[in-house]
Amino acid sequence: MSAKRLRVVVATSNEGKLREFREALSRLELDLLGLADVGIDRLPEETGASYEENALLKAGFVALRSGLPALADDSGIEVDALDGKPGVFSARFGGEGLTDGERVAHLLDQLKDVPPKARGATFRCVIVLATPGGEVATFEGEARGEVTFGPRGENGFGYDPVFFSRDLGKTLAEATLAEKRAVSHRGRALKAFLDWARTPRGQADDRRAGAEARGGLRALRPARSGPNGGAAAAGRAVRRGAAAGVADPRARAQTWIVTRAPSPSRCTESVNRMTRDW
Repeated sequence: MSAKRLRVVVATSNEGKLREFREALSRLELDLLGLADVGIDRLPEETGASYEENALLKAGFVALRSGLPALADDSGIEVDALDGKPGVFSARFGGEGLTDGERVAHLLDQLKDVPPKARGATFRCVIVLATPGGEVATFEGEARGEVTFGPRGENGFGYDPVFFSRDLGKTLAEATLAEKRAVSHRGRALKAFLDWARTPRGQADDRRAGAEARGGLRALRPARSGPNGGAAAAGRAVRRGAAAGVADPRARAQTWIVTRAPSPSRCTESVNRMTRDW
């Protein structure tokens, strides 16, 4: 491991996600670690009311536990015919303890009487970067497609086998990893992060890929936690800048500075509780 490379923990127990993160961010001077690399064997329950809250819960928890910057994502499929469901509950759709295949089967059963033209769906993803000192940045991506009538393809995970990508003309499970990364919700959110990480202002500019190109991410090195940092800081996020203006309008990035709040938010309470109990 090079001393010049920044260590960042990917807060996921999903090996497929970890592989996607490593593949997408391979051009950055990062050592992307898994949970086992930092001695963490489980993550807090996803009790947030939004993708951003759930991603912050995981990233904030891992950043505090490991003392390193952490990346986490939360994503979901929003089906038009189900009024946007399962959405933030995609990972628990149909009940706790189901396998990916069982959740896919449950979704298809819900849509068994829905005709092809009414099976539109959107995959959404929010990625959060958090440090022990309380700095937080969020990155978003989305992909539009349809839910197929049955699984197709052997790659990917989750709902990939039944999400037909309009950009690719096939399901995400039929796509190669490179194809999926180019058009998927997570791929676009990762692209937003990659663009931001390359320059201080969050806009990719390959012509300035020298010392300045590492400024954005290097600025979020772990800071010393204090009474106004870490979990206590996650109460209120104040926007520091406008959208990063990346080339793809479906991939958006926002940078936030986190400040102390008079009363803790749901995210703060959950991160504090998990950190205390564990």
